[in-house]
Amino acid sequence: MEVLQKPSSSPASTLAVAILIVSTTVAAGQSPDSTGPKLKELLETSDSRKWAVRDICVVPDDLSQIQQQIKAWTDAVAPPSLILTSGGTGFALADITPEVSHCNVYLILTI
Repeated sequence: MEVLQKPSSSPASTLAVAILIVSTTVAAGQSPDSTGPKLKELLETSDSRKWAVRDICVVPDDLSQIQQQIKAWTDAVAPPSLILTSGGTGFALADITPEVSHCNVYLILTI
């Protein structure tokens, strides 16, 4: 598990976001993460400017690592207002992000 960006302080008017990229190849360093930075840019340059990306983390398609990272964020003293997950949604047996995420969240929005 690799943390790509350390948490930073956000103005009180913004909502903290954590982004979890689930990709075995990115986690292994075999390809770069292009999704995390794009999501960060999209959120932080939106017209509302209400979102502050506090953390981007990459984990492989591994049940325990996905759960551990989501739990670490939700159990934090100041948990993010939104956790975005990307990846692990293909048809291979290892692609388990939606199934694992359902075990850890109260509300799921599919876009």
